[in-house]
Amino acid sequence: GLQKLIPWQELGIEIVGTAKNGQEALDFVRNNVVDIVISDVTMPLLSGIEFIRQAQSEDIYFHFLILSGYQEFDYVKEGLRMGADNYLIKPVDKVELIETLEKIIKELNSEAEQLQTQSVLFDYLLQGWTHDDIDYIELRKMIKRYGYRLTDRPYTALIIAYPMEAEEALIEFIADQKQGMYYKQNDDQSYTVIFDGSK
Repeated sequence: GLQKLIPWQELGIEIVGTAKNGQEALDFVRNNVVDIVISDVTMPLLSGIEFIRQAQSEDIYFHFLILSGYQEFDYVKEGLRMGADNYLIKPVDKVELIETLEKIIKELNSEAEQLQTQSVLFDYLLQGWTHDDIDYIELRKMIKRYGYRLTDRPYTALIIAYPMEAEEALIEFIADQKQGMYYKQNDDQSYTVIFDGSK
C-alpha cells in the first residue's frame, strides 16, 4: 500500500527493499546502506521497536518512522526515545507522511553537506567526547556515520605533556603502537591521544 501511496520518484528517493518481518528487515539493513526506514510496530519474529533497537546496537543508523494501529503511550515513548522522526497512526495520513519524508530528505541533504567537512567535524566530535560535552552513544553514532569503526573494547584518552621538539618522536611512537585512534596537539602544548583499549 505504501509503495503505491507515495510518489517516491517525485521526492527524489527510491525503495531499495521491503521486509515481511522484523528479522528480515534487520538482515537487510545489515547488508545494505539505507537512509530511511518505515516500519510497522507489530511484525512477526521482531517487532518494529525490537528491530530498530537491535540495528542501533550494531551501529546501524538510519532515519525511521514508526507506524502502528495502536495508540499506547509506551510505543510512542520508546520510538521517540530511539530517535524516531515521526510516529504515525494507521490508517496513515498521506499528507503527514509526505511532509515527514520531505523533512527527512532535507536533513539528509544537510548531513551530506556536513560530511564534506568531515575531518573538521570528526576532530570537533572527539574533542567534545574527551571534554565530556557529548556522550558515548552520540560518539558511536557520529563515528559510524563518518565511516569509522568502533570495537566493543574500551577506549582510553591520554593527555600527554611533551616538549615541542619531541612531537615527531611522539607521532612515531603512536604509529608503532598500531593502536592510536586520534591524535591532536592542544593549545597548552600537550597532546590528546585516544587508544583502542587500555594497553
